[in-house]
Amino acid sequence: MQGQLQGRPLTGAIHTSCACCGEDMCIDFDAELNYHSQQATVPLISTPVVNIKKLNAPNIIDDF
Repeated sequence: MQGQLQGRPLTGAIHTSCACCGEDMCIDFDAELNYHSQQATVPLISTPVVNIKKLNAPNIIDDF
């Protein structure tokens, strides 16, 4: 969203570890939410759809 507002493509990376085995992983993504991971396994990725105007909770996790 910020990339669209600024009129330029933005990318990002998430550095984390697997909750099951503890293996480090990195997930790269672009402004269109396309992602790439160099790990052999496919990470589960979800993009929550939340109506921010109707959000009653202090964060999106509590609103589910």
